[in-house]
Amino acid sequence: MSELGTGQDAVRFFLTGGARDGDIQPDPALSLGGFRSCTPIESIGHRAVAALRGIRTLYVSGENGIGEARLAAVGLNELNYTAPDGTPGDRVTILPGETKIISDADENRYIEVSRRLGDEVMAGSQSLILVDMLDNAIGIDEVTSAEAAAGDENYSGIMARAGEAITDLEVWQLPVERLAGQVSDVSQLAASGAGLIRTGGSFKGWPLSSGVYIEDNGGILQEIGYYSTRTDGALGVTAAGRALLGTSASAGSPSDVVFPIALVRIGKETPSSGEIQTIANDGVEPTSPAISWSNGIRNADAISLGDLAAGEVMGLWIERSVIVGHVGTHWSEIRLGFQFVDAGGTTRNGAHSGRYRVANDGLVQWEVFRRIPPAAFNFASPHDTFTSSPHEINDVLANSTKYDYVTRLRNEYNLLTQNIESTRIEIDGAGDELAVRPSAPDEDVFVFDAAGGELNIQTTYVPGVDGDDRADVWVLWITTDGTTPDPDVDGETDTVAMLDANGIEFLDYTSAGLDIVDNTPVQVVVRTRRSGTPDIDSENTDAVTFNTDSAGPTKPLGWPYLDNFGLALQSPATAPSDDFVIDAPNNIRVEIGRGKALFYGDTVLIWAAFFDSGCDDGATWYVPSEFNFVNAVVSGAGGADAIETASWTGGDKRLYVVVNGVRRMEIDVTNLTITADTFALWDETPTTAGADAVWQRFTEICFMVWDSYTEDNVCYLDVDSDGLATSAIPVNQLLTQAEIEAL
Repeated sequence: MSELGTGQDAVRFFLTGGARDGDIQPDPALSLGGFRSCTPIESIGHRAVAALRGIRTLYVSGENGIGEARLAAVGLNELNYTAPDGTPGDRVTILPGETKIISDADENRYIEVSRRLGDEVMAGSQSLILVDMLDNAIGIDEVTSAEAAAGDENYSGIMARAGEAITDLEVWQLPVERLAGQVSDVSQLAASGAGLIRTGGSFKGWPLSSGVYIEDNGGILQEIGYYSTRTDGALGVTAAGRALLGTSASAGSPSDVVFPIALVRIGKETPSSGEIQTIANDGVEPTSPAISWSNGIRNADAISLGDLAAGEVMGLWIERSVIVGHVGTHWSEIRLGFQFVDAGGTTRNGAHSGRYRVANDGLVQWEVFRRIPPAAFNFASPHDTFTSSPHEINDVLANSTKYDYVTRLRNEYNLLTQNIESTRIEIDGAGDELAVRPSAPDEDVFVFDAAGGELNIQTTYVPGVDGDDRADVWVLWITTDGTTPDPDVDGETDTVAMLDANGIEFLDYTSAGLDIVDNTPVQVVVRTRRSGTPDIDSENTDAVTFNTDSAGPTKPLGWPYLDNFGLALQSPATAPSDDFVIDAPNNIRVEIGRGKALFYGDTVLIWAAFFDSGCDDGATWYVPSEFNFVNAVVSGAGGADAIETASWTGGDKRLYVVVNGVRRMEIDVTNLTITADTFALWDETPTTAGADAVWQRFTEICFMVWDSYTEDNVCYLDVDSDGLATSAIPVNQLLTQAEIEAL
């Protein structure tokens, strides 16, 4: 299907009100009979986003539904269409100057588009935002508060027109949103008066108020009513909401099935010379001729508009009923289904809908909602209401308590504004109100490594939202022990004056004196402060967690490179040569050379590491044969240094490897023992490491040696916070100190 007036598009419904067939009359409010207008009824409104050049959407079928559709150029002169949540349909050729029907894979979901003459280039795609239509000729007009209170009936006349010869055109009402029926198996209406319809199923998703179609389990209509209240399990029907649209009140049955419907009836009028009767306004019932009204909700109960020749029209009247005391609502739907057989013998189905609102001036009020943090607001239950201002809320507020208030406005259509900005009132321990706090910084707080074991912290604050209550100082809490800062308990780490900017305040802070080791789990809280007596801080407490990383990437190898004169070899990096001094008075040190590191306790060689990854078997951790390894738990509080001298007297010379403030390895230079909880061998050598011979990290200490092949330090021994000592290279304990030093 791509040609207008054929296939699924063989039947369209139009406004009436024209002085002749196809006359210009675009106003749905004037669709009161007479001749067919040239304006088709639109159930779905549309707006193009990033429109295709030269392409204009003229019509959207009612079966498309709402959401985002897509129209794409898939060839120089071809388009295809995808309805919301649909599947792309067949390609349709459209030349400049042509108008075509383009459908989704479901042909009921189609659009009419035209291509401007002279536009020879068509490329890309566009989105179509599809929305429900309010107050079209099917929904009719909005209902005023006075009309809802008194009750009202309104009428609209429309026409069906065949683009080609069709047969068996039928029209009926569809349940609202095509919702499934529910069995009234818990409780039913009595023979008269108000009552509740209860189900063991669920009314969730039904309109909050609507008509209700009650049929027996055989599908026979029993009564049409109106419910004004709804929960997930019950519909509340008023006395005025009984026996509507020509039905009689009757006692319900547990096997009855109920559907949500619009309070609508439809009827056919056969035109005379292309014209149907005209009514003076939408409050006048068409009676000349009288209309035979139908309220069926299935195709089997449809009214027949018969067979239509190409270009022939048939009139259809819609009666909308508003009961006495109709509740205010922003959304009521009338949905009509239709079916016909096209010229090719295919049965086609379609739908049209319209929406309207019902006002109730008695709903208009201000609603105040209150919470005590951290509880959430319950916007279904106001703390207080009022209809005029100023208004005083007589609240008794407890000491040492915070209260948040939000004020919203409910309109005549029962819609509540959705503002979420709250006003906080905080009462201190003496019963006095605290000053208004400034707003918190942006929730995005960025933390970076800085030189020398320091941190760089960045964020922003918009003072304009606070007006005269703006902050003028940044306040920072920083922990480096894995705990979360508590601004209400912990002392602040630092403060920084703001720049008194009118737009956005920027924090770009670099710490001083933290001297953080690698891989430290840092946590940061940043607040804003209005300085004064007393200082008033913002309330945010979320901490940003950051693990420091002082190690850079591994260095590139010194392979040849091409310069302006040909192939040249990169100069090798200079290996570290200065000894790494641990305890100068006691001559505890690491002697460093290219590819080796010798750890001494005065004159005693504790161990030596030799490393060259470019050679086979070029890496060995030598421990003098005089030493013994001991597996035992080492514990106790240590200092801030990675290697701690515990005792260094003639008869007791002991060192400790300290990880995060706890002793985890003991080196007894007197008794020649090395003690740790566990000794193990790594599967592979780490590729990233620090620059010092002893690299202190938060959860481990790494002993480093220079690798001439990679021209970088590597870790040959790691002692972690669990007392696990892991070697990255094989251990050799066959040589004496003198033999190792002679290597």
